[in-house]
Amino acid sequence: MPVARVVQEWPDTDRSRNNFSKYADGQIWECIPEDDFTCTATQFRARALAWGKARGFLVKTKIDRDHDRDDRPVKSVTIQFIKKASSTKT
Repeated sequence: MPVARVVQEWPDTDRSRNNFSKYADGQIWECIPEDDFTCTATQFRARALAWGKARGFLVKTKIDRDHDRDDRPVKSVTIQFIKKASSTKT
């Protein structure tokens, strides 16, 4: 039976499946399955949209080109996070 254990520091958050901060620089990123994500292209796209919405980004996505991995086609996902302009009412 697994037991909880004490750790000395928080786990590295860059490996979180829901951390898109490295892509949130306004550039257009082509994310390759197994290199950049391990879920399906549809799941990765949905997670990117949810992450961006929660942080005030407009998110553009496209499930894109086929890549061959071990003689099976896999889809890349192109994403871009665009920071929404804050609106100020006067």
